[in-house]
Amino acid sequence: MKRYTYIILSLSLLLPGCDFFYSEVEYKGKEAEPRLCVVSHIEANSSMARVDVLHSEFFLNAAKDSLPVLRDALVTLKRNSDAPVPLVYVPGNDTFAANIEYGFKKLPYGHYEAPISFSENDIIRLHVEHPEYGLVYAEQVCPQMPYFELQVDSLSVYNEVYGRLYLPAYKGKMTDVLALKANMEGNMLTYIYSRDPIFATYQNYQTTSGYYGGREMYLPVSDQPREIQVILDRYTTGRVSPVYPSGSPSFNPEGPDTTKVSDKITMSIDATSHTIDSYQYINTLMRVAGDPFGNYVPDMTSERAMRQNDQGMEFDIAEIFNIISEEFSVLGNAEGYQVYTNLTGKNKQNLQPFGCFRATNWYTVTKTIPRNN
Repeated sequence: MKRYTYIILSLSLLLPGCDFFYSEVEYKGKEAEPRLCVVSHIEANSSMARVDVLHSEFFLNAAKDSLPVLRDALVTLKRNSDAPVPLVYVPGNDTFAANIEYGFKKLPYGHYEAPISFSENDIIRLHVEHPEYGLVYAEQVCPQMPYFELQVDSLSVYNEVYGRLYLPAYKGKMTDVLALKANMEGNMLTYIYSRDPIFATYQNYQTTSGYYGGREMYLPVSDQPREIQVILDRYTTGRVSPVYPSGSPSFNPEGPDTTKVSDKITMSIDATSHTIDSYQYINTLMRVAGDPFGNYVPDMTSERAMRQNDQGMEFDIAEIFNIISEEFSVLGNAEGYQVYTNLTGKNKQNLQPFGCFRATNWYTVTKTIPRNN
């Protein structure tokens, strides 16, 4: 154990000593012209629609005590052939944790909103106009509700839920994208795994054992009914041990296990249908943000337990190095990605706007299942 502690301490000393992370390069280019920036996420059947309107800020001028929010824009949303609905600016209800001169500060900002609801297949048109920063147009077709049925087949002694999703034929646009996210008893680090090659279509990650996996998994829609096998697993660090219902025996190499465990476990799966613009925006945003823990997908608990039995605590060190490897990969490729935008329009300098107008729909299934005896 001492040699692993030495490795971790060595890394902690080595990384801060790298000038690569702290080097400054003088910018000699010209200052970029500000552009209109609009971000809006329309969720089906929500009672309130929201639009954020700002202007872009030159990066050398970013250390300010306020955000470049535009309070005097004309913002409307139009549903199908209905008359456009104007949105009203609501000041100061939100806060944004901004990096101000290498520190974080919560800055107040407002947004535009209106009590308007959208349903699946509605055509939604956004129009934003500002006297100085120009015009923005965008359009989305609200996705179909991603209804599905869930059948649970078994629950392993490691709390892995093995089940199947039954998805009916999708009636919306065939360019829409489905996203699956799981939750087990309030655990935010619940992962979904599957060997179904359908998950190779989009940017899903694979474990070292070949499973597609992630806290959120993306797959294409289909005009045919489908059955997809999935495994749900809660990720925990440290030593992995089997879990049995209360009163059942459990093996513990360090002595008897007296922990009382519930005889039932509650889980849920959320399915979200995204427009292709919504998927592209989220995917590129996550890549540019470069969260290494979001990129890394651990092996399932049962596989980690097998490796633990074979290698002792070495499996934890392997996972640490995997996370560090992902971090370096993100740092090396960050400049290769640009956040996706689907806005059209122009300003006085004939420059295109920034941002994204996207729409989603969702469906959730929750089940409580008994543990294996």
